[in-house]
Amino acid sequence: MLAAGGAYVALTGHGSGVPASSASTSSDGRGPTATAGPGVARVDRTRFPLVAASVNGAVLSGAALADELDAVGSVPAYLSVLDSQLADNGTTTRAAGGGFDAGFVRTVLRRRIVFLLVEAELTSRKLAVDPACEASATAQLPTDLAGGDTPEGRTFLAALPTAYRADLLRWNAELRTLQQSLSGVRCTAGNDPAVGRTYAAWLDGRLASARITVDPALGHWDPATATVRA
Repeated sequence: MLAAGGAYVALTGHGSGVPASSASTSSDGRGPTATAGPGVARVDRTRFPLVAASVNGAVLSGAALADELDAVGSVPAYLSVLDSQLADNGTTTRAAGGGFDAGFVRTVLRRRIVFLLVEAELTSRKLAVDPACEASATAQLPTDLAGGDTPEGRTFLAALPTAYRADLLRWNAELRTLQQSLSGVRCTAGNDPAVGRTYAAWLDGRLASARITVDPALGHWDPATATVRA
């Protein structure tokens, strides 16, 4: 089974629907983000939009996106690991003056757009999360969080807010359930190239046809690259 993994649950990998080649590749300042303590990053919610994005009519609120960023930003050591994982894309997690780098915010937003598509597909197929896929996601998440370092991943997972840990597990279980349905490969089967191929083809098709809008404060949706751009 294709892992939903890599740093930040495959933030730049097929597991999250964010190919490394299409993640945001440049920083353009702080955007709607705020000051940070030593190593910690937090969102300035007074400058964050009420609606971050809309996908086929489904809404991702600005508060939900801010909650995720604040959860990740509460663990500085985790942000540092993400920095190393995102370096090839020219993206960093924190802005030089404090807060979140705008490129990182766009990358997180793009990932949430993909999860909205995943959730809609599960609803369309009348699929509930498969218990085996949930177990697989639970077992793999610590390894994914730290890019393969399971003990470090467990430390990060324990440090993240409880509600956000539950979100990560749910998103990954949903993703694995969809991958299983698309490929016919069970979550318990281990890595199989068919999982990646069928999921990538499905995602390309959905991103090409979806009606996606992004609040201008965060960037704009670029249909040609299927990414959030500055």
